[in-house]
Amino acid sequence: MKIEQLRALCEVVDQGFSMSRAANALDTSQPNISKQVRLLEQHLAVDVLLRRGGRIIGMTEPGQEVLKVARRIVLDAGNLKSIGEDYRRGDRGHLTIATTHFIARYLLTDCIEQFHKRFPKVQITLHETTQRHALDMLQSTEADVGILSEPPRGGVGVVQLLSQRKIALSLVTPPEHPLLVRRLVTLDMIARYPVVQLDPTLSGGWNVKRAFERAGLSPNVVMTAGNIEVVKAYVARGLGVAILPSLCVEAEHDPDLDKLDAGHLIPPMPPFIGLHPESFVRGYVYDFIETFSPEWTKRRVSRRMRQNPD
Repeated sequence: MKIEQLRALCEVVDQGFSMSRAANALDTSQPNISKQVRLLEQHLAVDVLLRRGGRIIGMTEPGQEVLKVARRIVLDAGNLKSIGEDYRRGDRGHLTIATTHFIARYLLTDCIEQFHKRFPKVQITLHETTQRHALDMLQSTEADVGILSEPPRGGVGVVQLLSQRKIALSLVTPPEHPLLVRRLVTLDMIARYPVVQLDPTLSGGWNVKRAFERAGLSPNVVMTAGNIEVVKAYVARGLGVAILPSLCVEAEHDPDLDKLDAGHLIPPMPPFIGLHPESFVRGYVYDFIETFSPEWTKRRVSRRMRQNPD
C-alpha cells in the first residue's frame, strides 16, 4: 500500500466521486486515479467505493472506515514533509490563504505586504472565495490558514481564533440622499427606500438580512448581488441604498457614494482566523497570523491548537 493510493481515494471522495475531477486536482490522469484506488482495494481485499453500472455512487461501510484512516495518514504525511521543510528551510515555502473578496481587498493588503518583506522567499496564494468554500479548503488542508468575516455558525472542525479587529458597517447611499440628513437612521427608515443587498448567503449579507428579520421588517430589495463592488456600482447609479462594510467606501475612490455609520443598527463583525486542528503549522504561518492579529502570538495559537477545534 502506498500513500498515492490513499491520496487518490481521499481526492475522489472530496471531488464528489468524480475520477476526472480528482485526476485534475492531483495533476494526473483519470486511468491512474482508477488504478490507484483499485490497487488499494486489492491490497485491503475489500471494496471501498460503491459502484453501480460502472458509476461510483458512494462508499461501502468498510470504505468509510478506510477513508477516516486514509485522511489521517495523508495529513500526517503532509505534516512530516512540512516539519522537515520548516527546520531545513524555515524562511521559504508556500502559504495558501482562503478568504473572501472583501477581506483580501480591504483587510489583508497591509498584512501581506509586511509579511512579504519579512519572508520574500515564501510564495503566497490568495484564494478569494465564499466563506463556506474557504472552510472546506481548511478542512481538506488545501489552505494553510483562513481569514473570514465572522465565525461560522455551528461546529465545522476547524480551530477558530477570533480577532480583536472589527468590521464596522455603514449605510451606503448616493450623495444627497434624504437619509443622510437624519440625525439617527433606523432600520425602519432604511426599509422605506429601495435596497440593493449583498447576497445573504455571504457573511456580510447574512448579518444585514438577520438584522431586518429581527426587527420584523421586510425591506424593499430591488437587487441582490454577490460582490460588494457590484452593489456599490448600482447604489451609485441610484438603484437603492445598501449596508456594507465601512472600509469598502472611500471618499477618494468613490465620489458617487456617501455613507453613514450603522454600528448602532448592526454590531461590528469580528473576523476570525481558521486553522486545521491537526495540521503542522509552519513558523512563517504563525508570523502571518500575528501580523494580521497581533494578540494571537505563536504561544497562544499553539495552546489553542491543543484544545478542541470548535
